[in-house]
Amino acid sequence: DKKPYLVVARVARTKIDLNRDLEQASCGNAEVAYTWGQYHKAIEAAIDEAIETFGYALYIDLHGQSHPVRRLELGYLLKTPALKANYNGTDAAQNSEPKTSVQNLINNSENLTIKAMLTGENAFGTIMEKSGFPAVPSLNDPYPKEYEAYFTGGYNTRRYTSPDYPKVFGMQIEANFHGVRNSPENRAKFADAFARSMDEYLAFIEANSTWAK
Repeated sequence: DKKPYLVVARVARTKIDLNRDLEQASCGNAEVAYTWGQYHKAIEAAIDEAIETFGYALYIDLHGQSHPVRRLELGYLLKTPALKANYNGTDAAQNSEPKTSVQNLINNSENLTIKAMLTGENAFGTIMEKSGFPAVPSLNDPYPKEYEAYFTGGYNTRRYTSPDYPKVFGMQIEANFHGVRNSPENRAKFADAFARSMDEYLAFIEANSTWAK
C-alpha cells in the first residue's frame, strides 16, 4: 500500500494564511514568517522525497468550502472563461495566465492535453463523480456557470506546480460540507472514494507520462 505525504497546518488562519506568499502571510511579523517557512520547508521535503522515490509528485492543496452548489471544486489555476474555452476547443486556455497546474505533466507526455486532464474520461473530477462525489471541472460538469462561485487555486498550487518544480503537477481541492465533511460517516465515505479514485487516476497518469520509475 502507498500512503500520501501529509502536511497539516495546525495554525488558525486568523493568525497566518499559509496559502499566500510570505509578505502577505506574515505582514512583517518575524515569528509568523518562521512558521510560514517551516510549513513550506515540510512541503518541499515531501516533494523531494516523492520525486526521488517515484519520479514525480502530485501536489494537492486541500480545503473546505460552503458554496451553494454542493460539489468538489478542483482548482487548476484556470478561471471559468478559460475552463469554458478549453472545453469548447479554443486556445484561450493555452494562452491564459497563470498556466494550468497540470502543465508540467502535459510537458512530459505525448498524449495528454489540458482538456483530457480536466474534463476527459480519466480526469480526476470525472473519476470522483463516478464514485458518487460531483466535481467541477469533470466530464459532466466541465466548468462553473458564470454566476457560480468557484475557487481556481491559490499561491501554494501556483508555486508547487510552476516551472520551478518541473516534476510536479496538481490541483487545489475545495470540498463541500454537506455530504463530504458534515459527519464522521460521510468523511469516511469520502476518504475511501478519494483513495480509490486517486489510485485509478495515478494509474492513468503513469501510463501516459514519462515520469514514472
